[in-house]
Amino acid sequence: MAASQDYHQAIWEAVKGHYCDGISSTFVMSTGMSLDSADYDVTNPKASYNTSVLVDNTLRCSINYEPTLSHVSTLWELLLNNGKGPNPGPSDKEAFENAKRLLYFDYSKLTRSKLYDQYYEKQDKCRKAKQKLENDLKKQYGDSWMDEFDKQWPTRPALIEYKDIQKKVEPLIAAIDVWENGTLYSTIKPLKDKFEANKKKFDMDEIDGPLEYHHVSVQPSSWYQWIGPYGQDDDVGWTPITIDLSESPDVLSINHKVLSIEGSTGLQLTFKVRTAHIFRPWFDSSLFRIERLSIPGMPVNGWSTGQIHGNNDGVFPLMSTQIVVAKNITLRATKFNDKFKQSLVNFDSSTEIKLLHFTGRYKQPSGTQDDNIVILEGAQVIGFICSVIPKFPLVHVQL
Repeated sequence: MAASQDYHQAIWEAVKGHYCDGISSTFVMSTGMSLDSADYDVTNPKASYNTSVLVDNTLRCSINYEPTLSHVSTLWELLLNNGKGPNPGPSDKEAFENAKRLLYFDYSKLTRSKLYDQYYEKQDKCRKAKQKLENDLKKQYGDSWMDEFDKQWPTRPALIEYKDIQKKVEPLIAAIDVWENGTLYSTIKPLKDKFEANKKKFDMDEIDGPLEYHHVSVQPSSWYQWIGPYGQDDDVGWTPITIDLSESPDVLSINHKVLSIEGSTGLQLTFKVRTAHIFRPWFDSSLFRIERLSIPGMPVNGWSTGQIHGNNDGVFPLMSTQIVVAKNITLRATKFNDKFKQSLVNFDSSTEIKLLHFTGRYKQPSGTQDDNIVILEGAQVIGFICSVIPKFPLVHVQL
């Protein structure tokens, strides 16, 4: 087995018992990324945006990190806006006729009934009452106004009245939309609302203006403390890995040039790995289980064939669900070839050095007289655990 496959398999065996949410999963390894922990610190207003950028690419089915030209949030929005289900049935027709009778005097002219007018009146009254309360509390409580708002708003009459009529009217609105727009309405509408609620903006600068993205969180939220120049020393949750490199002379390279290990004996790579879970509150994989769900114009299996490897060249085959972090990256030998060791450590920090898929500058650890150990300080992201998107779509519908 090639060294890169050894490396991939060793990490996958160490972390595959911890994946979440997926029909099936795989590990995709990337060139080591020594990220700046400050960019992902929860106190940084840009942290959510940076996290979204890090994990939003859809990935090809490969053991190596190969992003497609698409993004998870973009394709999800495409599905929510264009997904079509089977045609409505007789019960949907009956519900549609009942809703028409209750919401309109004349449906052909869209002349609303008294009930429908009251719905819009109470909706507007609720919106104005909410705005007034917010303004009043901002003046009275300053920056802490939201805590007081959460206490007062649920008991306001305008909200209670609107909720009462909302329960009567919105199922009727949904019945009309199901008949006119398809049976997916009641499923897709709340997903659209959740997707919109998680839309965020980040002001890059005066030239580029605000950038829109969709919120993504990582748990544990303190994961950013693992990365950076030093990372945390706590070993709880980390899994040790040892890889024998003595039989893999082609695995080491500097600037993409193979580095000969001839003369070095007992060469081993050791490190520890840990995973952090990615949560997209706006994504719901259960949507793929709806029978005959399709996107007009999209061929069968155009998103994914559902296969982990092999023939899965759709636009959305893999979605990252966990970040894989490595630390204590150590290269040791019974005896180092001096030229080999100097090649590892005698480079400026701006020069990229790769050991398998780790990146950085190696050095002899402080406080030791052992000449046969070099380390990479700190931790870095070395890949992602991904869920394989199920076969989708299963049917083709013409535009």
